[in-house]
Amino acid sequence: MIKNLTIIGYLFFFLQTERVHSKLIISEFVTNNNGSLLDEDDDPSDWIELLNTSEKPISLEGYYLTDEEDNLKKWKLPNEVIPANDYFLVFASGKDRINEISSSHANFSLSSSGEYLALTFDGLPVSEFSPKYPNQYKDISYGYNFEEKIEGYFAEITPKNPNATVLYTGKVADTKFSNDRGFYQNPFNVTISSKTNGATIIYTTDGSKPTLENGIKVTPIDSNQETQAVVSINKTTPLRAAAFKEGLMPSNIDTQTYLFLENVLDQPKRPEGYPFPWIARNGQSIEGDYEMDPNVVGKLYSRDELKESLLSLPTISIVTNKDNLFDSKSGIQVNPKDSGPDSEREISLEFLNFENSPNSQENAGLRMNGNASRLVSRPKHNLRVIFRDDYGEGTLNYPLFGKNAETERFNSFILRGGNGNSWIHPHRSVYENAMYIRDQWFRDAHELMGYPEALQREVHVYFNGLYWGMHHLFERIEEEWSAERFGGNKEDWEGFRVVAGNRIEIINGTDEETRKGIHDSWLAVLNAASQGNMEQVKEYLDLNSFIDYIILNFQAGNNDWDQNNVRAMRRTNPPGKFMFFCHDSERAGLNVGAASVTIDVTNKNNPRAPTSIHNALTKNKEYKILFADRVRLHLFNDGALTPKISEDLWRKRADGIRSALKAESARWGDLRKEPPLNLSDWERSLKREYEQWFSKRHPIAINQFRSRGLYPSIEAPDYSQHGGEVPPNYSLTIDNPNNEGTIFYTLDGSDPRTPAIETNDIILIEEKTSAKVLIQSEDNELGLSWTDINFDDSSWGTGQTGIGFERIAGDFESIINYPILEMRGKNSSCLIRLPFEIPDKETLTQIASLKLYMKYDDGFAAFINGKFVAGKNNPDPLLWNSRATKSHPDQLAAEYESIDITSMVPELLTGRNMLAIQGMNTSRSGSDFLISPMLTYGTKTSVGISESAFAYSAPINLSSSGKIKSRILNDGEWSAINEANFIVGSPAKSGNLVVSELLYNPIGNSEEDEFIELMNISNESIELSGVQFSSGISYKFKDNDRLGPLQRLVLTPSDYDGQLDNGGERITLIDSKGDIIESFRYNDKAPWFKSPDGNGPSLVRIAPTKKTDPEEASNWRPSVSHNGNPGSTDASPFEGEDLLSYAIQSATEQTIRYKITKDINDNTTSLVCSISRNLGADDVRVSVEFSTNLKDWNEGEFLSDSIDPSNKSELSWKSQPLSVDSANKQFARLRVSTR
Repeated sequence: MIKNLTIIGYLFFFLQTERVHSKLIISEFVTNNNGSLLDEDDDPSDWIELLNTSEKPISLEGYYLTDEEDNLKKWKLPNEVIPANDYFLVFASGKDRINEISSSHANFSLSSSGEYLALTFDGLPVSEFSPKYPNQYKDISYGYNFEEKIEGYFAEITPKNPNATVLYTGKVADTKFSNDRGFYQNPFNVTISSKTNGATIIYTTDGSKPTLENGIKVTPIDSNQETQAVVSINKTTPLRAAAFKEGLMPSNIDTQTYLFLENVLDQPKRPEGYPFPWIARNGQSIEGDYEMDPNVVGKLYSRDELKESLLSLPTISIVTNKDNLFDSKSGIQVNPKDSGPDSEREISLEFLNFENSPNSQENAGLRMNGNASRLVSRPKHNLRVIFRDDYGEGTLNYPLFGKNAETERFNSFILRGGNGNSWIHPHRSVYENAMYIRDQWFRDAHELMGYPEALQREVHVYFNGLYWGMHHLFERIEEEWSAERFGGNKEDWEGFRVVAGNRIEIINGTDEETRKGIHDSWLAVLNAASQGNMEQVKEYLDLNSFIDYIILNFQAGNNDWDQNNVRAMRRTNPPGKFMFFCHDSERAGLNVGAASVTIDVTNKNNPRAPTSIHNALTKNKEYKILFADRVRLHLFNDGALTPKISEDLWRKRADGIRSALKAESARWGDLRKEPPLNLSDWERSLKREYEQWFSKRHPIAINQFRSRGLYPSIEAPDYSQHGGEVPPNYSLTIDNPNNEGTIFYTLDGSDPRTPAIETNDIILIEEKTSAKVLIQSEDNELGLSWTDINFDDSSWGTGQTGIGFERIAGDFESIINYPILEMRGKNSSCLIRLPFEIPDKETLTQIASLKLYMKYDDGFAAFINGKFVAGKNNPDPLLWNSRATKSHPDQLAAEYESIDITSMVPELLTGRNMLAIQGMNTSRSGSDFLISPMLTYGTKTSVGISESAFAYSAPINLSSSGKIKSRILNDGEWSAINEANFIVGSPAKSGNLVVSELLYNPIGNSEEDEFIELMNISNESIELSGVQFSSGISYKFKDNDRLGPLQRLVLTPSDYDGQLDNGGERITLIDSKGDIIESFRYNDKAPWFKSPDGNGPSLVRIAPTKKTDPEEASNWRPSVSHNGNPGSTDASPFEGEDLLSYAIQSATEQTIRYKITKDINDNTTSLVCSISRNLGADDVRVSVEFSTNLKDWNEGEFLSDSIDPSNKSELSWKSQPLSVDSANKQFARLRVSTR
């Protein structure tokens, strides 16, 4: 290969787009429909209006609509005819359907930020907006007015009617500021300009919006030149500006906040223009608080210390009309209990000093948030920031939590003031021991336990340049958040919050669920748990994650939880399991009033809350064993909740805010006491946490678990090394810390213990058995007395199960043995009693499990010896004529459904017992009915030792990687499990394992075809044990998985959970220690290649063995062929002499093209050059450089890639924009260099 070779080619060719002539045009369209026109689904879809401008009908056959210049046949119009001078409307909804009765829907939607749009015929443009139409706005249409003969924004939308008057022919170019937002030390002049000649610039410095009626106006000196406004900035200033010109839409409002820390430190008690005191809507007078305490500034802490404090965290600057905050009628700061959409205020939001990210701005909505934090006596309220199309971008795209965070897209977030763990709390016991980090620690610990949590960090916040203190920034958990983080659409998620007083707030429920105040799914979990039906509980809960959530809150002594502050989400499509998230966990541990390290919350049992499920499940021995195993995992062997690890998490949080608290002291330290609370108070409380909590809590928590029967008295075994890397043939010793008992262990990762229950069912009630049956024609006032053992049923009918009827023979014909057609029209309920015998006490003591099998149509409630044991579709309370709450399909009703009722074993008696069932139809006129039960039990085995288990007698020789599990058995009692993963050989880690290929959006949207490929780039085999994807997808390699040198492996959706996001997301691969192997965010927008997003190719890592940075888009390319090359490479090494032809396949007019583009919004032009690239040429880099003088060259901005009909890749670069009025020429050259 030729090394370090660069070839520059000067190749220029004219491009002329071919067109065909037609009388059919795009006459009007809307891209931001806020309800001005609804489609047949009542959705506010984008729409495109076509107009036949001729005097003859035109057939749509052969016509297409497209929003991609390189795909002119994207959506075929229906074969319909448009009459002369008539219209045809297409919804650009992405729904891709044609309905002759209702509407036509294209397979794409329109971008409000501008894109290519064309009507084509036979693959050629007929009517187009090229290179793109200008930015579009809510409920404003755009198009062509024939009378005025101009293109622009219409005064009103007129679908399928003549176009309205053009209100604006364009938009004034954005204002530009000579100085960027941020922190400054010295005064300066900032110049505000707009590229629109003759525009008037209006600016404000008080946070209010600049309008024609408000602000300082700077009019143009010459209508043919740009206007410039020069503003002197010598103090903290929220500068806002907009540009205006008659006939054009005003520019958007730009905001630039300039912060002078010297000025911030002198923030007065009564800032000019701000009310003091604050007056609420009800007339209540509140002493306003703005001041930076002069007893702190320059006295307790030097000014330099406080400046450093203010710069120690990123900053969020909120700018808005001060009335939005402080007006007595409309201000949400002085009326903090206002809630809901009406309380939302428009704000500008600026992000300053976020690491490795440019300062940025976005518009949003602001509300107050929380409960007690809304009290007027706590003036540093919690804030909720919401992003909507009404204000700007509907989603914030910014790395709030760093480049390695799971997401950079946010619909909303919370800015928490601290409240119950801060210096603003009114109770002395709280503010004197405020730590500011307790809530954060819970999320950190839960995440370390292996679960996703809301991202979080601390920031400084300003209102219109007034410092408002340190805030805790974190994501708000809701359906949009869940879809963004875990996949699907927001409609695919449901959830709930438990708020003060055990009240459940529904997230995305049905109308009926909202009315009832509970999701059907959560109610099913509650009912299944109360019935001891573990199998049904596991349909909705992952027991490991559920138990871990309980353990965390128990161990940390979370007192303000479960009856409050619960957050849970669940995916419904496809059906998933509830996930729990930590929230508002500040009232825990040493922060619970007079509580101490001995606080015990393991007795919590709140109705309809997680602890009620936990307590119900503790009746099941297997649940208690699993609970003990999870305690062992997290509270021993450097688990997440061991003293050192817990303390390290706390210390990391504390170190992160130590400096920032000096500024917080100056702002809020004097709210409750003088001298003001300060860093010394915090350090004293921090010392108390280290000395009294972390060092002492662990044994207390273990004893609390033991006292509840959640952790056995016998200790678990210990290993001479608890997992990790070991040399080949390592000798592992297992110790027994008890004085008695036998160690059992396994080498295959299985549990040494097996459940002490036989798998074979022993029948108590057979499928066909004698039963007593009663159908009441009126209320006999039996209540539930008929469910008792000794109830006299001698007058009831006698028959054999199954019991039911069918009006027309069907699915139940072979099941019904006792027809009761007389039930139809008489009662929707039928009472059934089935006696059964347990012969002796010995049999009774051997019963360890109990199962009820039911065939039923439509519902039932079952009782044993008068105690309710199970039910399906049964109302509460039961009446003599109760109806089933919903139907049960016949095909399901004819099959047995198994229900675990082991929790009812203690209710069984020696001798005679009674199973009583109330069967129910959905109505008394139902066409069929069926009840057919069976009752079985399982018995205990003697020991419950796995066939894979070995009794430990000597050290174990480890020759291969794997997981070792062990327990101690003593006198029939098992210890908790001890498990550790041992890696024998070279572990996978950063530097030897890479992600080498992704097919994240297969052509045709067949998600089953997606894959992710890994490659071992080293020259030796690596052990994959413990390696897992922690974001993007969910997959953990098996204990004995390994990958040979330079080998690749491919994972598909059948292997992993989740799916790769078609729009791009972060992929994180971690090793067995939890360290990052690779973490990167792929994308489908420039500078990333576009073609892998559903156009056929995969995304291929260029030269993976060179350990290139996966975050850089330049290190990825599309695959040469569709569907990629899983398990191999398609790179073609350079072996000839013509490097240029190798890179771009050939240097001809067909492979290098250019065009001029115009940006209507900014009134600028750019040169765009495109080349046909040899995708497999990984040995070279290719770029296009631009110049205006043939001397100074700069690489162009990479725009996009596309796949041409011959399956070749076309890449495009754009030059820096030049003003339309500029006389400068632009030149381009192609650079090809070896890697």
